[in-house]
Amino acid sequence: MNRLLFCLLASSFVLTHSSWAEAPLRLFIRAGAKSHGPGAHDFPQFLKEWVPMLKERGAQADGGMEFPTKEQLDKTDVLILHAQEAGNIKIGDERKNLMEFLARGGGLVVIHAAAVSRDHDWFKTITGGSWKFGQTKWLEAPMSLYFTDHENPITKDITNFDIDDEIYYDMDLLPEVKILAAAYTPNAKDTGGKGNKEAQQRAAEAVAKKKAVNIYDIQPQMWTYERSTSFPTRDGNGDATPKDETGSTYRAFTCIPGHYHKNFSHNGIRTAILRGIAWAGKRANIDELCKPNELGDALRYAEGGCPSPQGIVKDLEVHPEFDLSLVAAEPLINKPMNIDWDEKGRLWVVETPEYPNGLRQANVEAWKDSGAVKPGQHERQPLDCVSILEDTNADGIMDKKTVFADKIELATSSVFYKNGIIVCAAPDIWFFEDTDGDDKADKRTKIYTNLGNRDTHAVINNLRWGLDGWIYATHGY
Repeated sequence: MNRLLFCLLASSFVLTHSSWAEAPLRLFIRAGAKSHGPGAHDFPQFLKEWVPMLKERGAQADGGMEFPTKEQLDKTDVLILHAQEAGNIKIGDERKNLMEFLARGGGLVVIHAAAVSRDHDWFKTITGGSWKFGQTKWLEAPMSLYFTDHENPITKDITNFDIDDEIYYDMDLLPEVKILAAAYTPNAKDTGGKGNKEAQQRAAEAVAKKKAVNIYDIQPQMWTYERSTSFPTRDGNGDATPKDETGSTYRAFTCIPGHYHKNFSHNGIRTAILRGIAWAGKRANIDELCKPNELGDALRYAEGGCPSPQGIVKDLEVHPEFDLSLVAAEPLINKPMNIDWDEKGRLWVVETPEYPNGLRQANVEAWKDSGAVKPGQHERQPLDCVSILEDTNADGIMDKKTVFADKIELATSSVFYKNGIIVCAAPDIWFFEDTDGDDKADKRTKIYTNLGNRDTHAVINNLRWGLDGWIYATHGY
């Protein structure tokens, strides 16, 4: 009896649990005629490939070469725009149908040339930003894509990479957008008398002579936008009833990369778009359209970006009498700045994840501060540390980590001394001691201070014991 009751309860749970699953995401791709040279703006090919790909990944996908009808939008959760000037949505039924679609919370995904609209003042209020004729410019050239929001679910784990595509710059964006990725542009930067004028002049000359960008100007290439809507409902005759309004919040994701069709096969671009679709559709699982082998390290070490720790060996030139093997890498350690071995064969590592920013207040918007671990958060403990790594199973790879000293700001070098370690972290030099033998510093002494730290690229570093018993260091310019 008890066993039968258990089986019945288990069956009931399965049935109930299955009802919790979200219905398939309903997608419509608005494509258009090819409008560019070989390999570029191939909207028909995108439609041909992505509809079946999205279906294979569990979505209900459809599409066409024209803007969808009301009946098609009624069966859509996310509208994907990938066509030349797809922002030219006609006043009348097309625009009315779109507004009603958004009013019920429908999502938008805008790819590359779909961000172009002849009515940019209106379209930017729909997607958060638009191409503006007479102002916005483009550069068809290699693009270095910098991901500026590492916490956003769309860009989580995606690290910077280079890609051959087209940069849009000087677009018309609303201040409410959240920037996810950016790229340097050819703009000459007018700093109003501030900064290194000679360096800016050299950059301007490089831009003028060839397809190049200026490191003094960086602009958005991916963003999200959320808007609360409240549009009049309509009665059976189609007449508006302003007093009976209904509204919702809809989401829009824009991805400027996508000029060349081949880039939709780049894991970083494809995953960002797939996640953008799920995010615009308000899905609980942002990765529901992604495959496991497209996530994690596949994003951290994407094509054109940082090579994996295991793969970097092939890019290094090694003396023929030496062998090179990996002993430690992320996530065990983070941005090692200095290493040394102790008498027990343990590896001591100065980790400086916040280099070169530290806790100093940024002089740019948080989204431009792509090197910061926690952009905009300055009133907190610093994150740098000194760690001890051990190989506990003698396989040549470090597998145990003990943090000897933490909460150090911009630690750049170290030397062993007595029962601890001396660490330089401008403007200070510290002595961290382990007085009870537990491999953790329990005493901190500031032994020197007032060293310059205006430019963190030139602070004190490279501590070394000299044969005369003194410790030497490099400092400044």
